[in-house]
Amino acid sequence: MFLLLMARRESGGEELCGIDRGNVDMFYYKHLNFDPQSAESQRFKEILEILTLTLSIAVGEGHLKKIVGHEAIHLMLLVDRLLDHDQQELAVNLSSALETFRLNVTQDRKARRGDFWVEYGQLTQTGSHAKDTIERRHKFFADKMLALLNPQTGELQTQA
Repeated sequence: MFLLLMARRESGGEELCGIDRGNVDMFYYKHLNFDPQSAESQRFKEILEILTLTLSIAVGEGHLKKIVGHEAIHLMLLVDRLLDHDQQELAVNLSSALETFRLNVTQDRKARRGDFWVEYGQLTQTGSHAKDTIERRHKFFADKMLALLNPQTGELQTQA
């Protein structure tokens, strides 16, 4: 997840990267002298704290199923974006928005058609570590989640 956050931040918010072994190895060697007190590290910690606070109660009380890997990735990237636009208060509604998103994926998966299946569900199964797949899946996830969260800024709604 940190690799994806760094890729996004290093590209100015425009690009992600693949998370295959080669990219992980490259990232590791590029950041051998990584400072755990750096701004990037603190940002990642802040994002994880927001996610923990907003989702742990819903998961603990049984209102929300456990978060799976691809959801964690996209939630982390979404919160990073919310922070970029001073919209972190929207994170309060993440659990209900995620539950609605999941219901849509489940419905489309059962029908084996629909945007939530084609643009997200299928992309969590094959080639899910590839850059293009992650970017396509995240754009769909972010667009749908932002629509559910209903931010007041048009700039936030139109960016991936």
